[in-house]
Amino acid sequence: MDQVVDGPARHKDHSDHPAGAEMVRLLQLLRVEKGNRVLEIGGTEWTSMLLSAMVEPEGRVDPLQADPPLEEMADIRFEPAEDSPGFPEEASYDRIISWSGLDRLPDAWTEHLAEGGVLVAPFSVLPLPDSQVVCRFVKENRKLTDGDVWEGSRSAESASARNGVMWKTGEREGQAWAGADWMKGRKPERWGQRFRTAQGVPSPVRETAASIRPFLLATAPEGLTTAHHPVIGRCIGYSSADGFALAALHERVWLVSDDRHGRVLRQWWDEWGRRGKPDYKDLRASVSGGRVRVVLRR
Repeated sequence: MDQVVDGPARHKDHSDHPAGAEMVRLLQLLRVEKGNRVLEIGGTEWTSMLLSAMVEPEGRVDPLQADPPLEEMADIRFEPAEDSPGFPEEASYDRIISWSGLDRLPDAWTEHLAEGGVLVAPFSVLPLPDSQVVCRFVKENRKLTDGDVWEGSRSAESASARNGVMWKTGEREGQAWAGADWMKGRKPERWGQRFRTAQGVPSPVRETAASIRPFLLATAPEGLTTAHHPVIGRCIGYSSADGFALAALHERVWLVSDDRHGRVLRQWWDEWGRRGKPDYKDLRASVSGGRVRVVLRR
């Protein structure tokens, strides 16, 4: 198993794919069985070999590439990867997995998924950058049932989701960006400068923002903002044109421009607590018009 975990991380083609333990996790969610026919989108030779080993000798894996990129299309046209038999109209798959992030679910995937089949893919569930989760759907009575949800990987985030960033500065090291509905059609350079130079303060709560993230993705409160700060990294929280209150995903640090914004974020945190601190397991995913959204199960 160590070779499975370490191999993809060293493979030159895996820079845009979940690697190591995350890759293994997605394969486990797929619940592949011997004899399954699997459609793999956006994979590599390495992932195709792993899947083939799981389904052979009776099963098969059809690795496909999308052209143009999935996230740039409303109607998906598949082109077969090298040595692939293609995507015949009569094809029916027991399992479908995408390593590429998606903003919408192509109708063809549901149509070509067999009854009782499983589909696993990362989806952006809000029109914001860094709003991705992994969803697993099962087809029953010709429709996808409400899906289970897990934390997603930004490495698989769709290009259009990344392009949803409304403000950005810097490259690689020291890069800062942010996205919020109120930023659309604006150029919040002054806001961005305040955010980029903000100094972190100790969090007033015990949890990091990674804990509240599923709740915020499901409830999508007004002013919800995702961001990346050059010092504390990925953040989520509240903002307006007048300021911000953002909590780091993996540190107990907040960025707060003023008390008013800080109070709003604290109110969100309190509401999360009153609802029992729901996690990803407490979310369900559904598909409507090709868009995947998540809501609280209770």
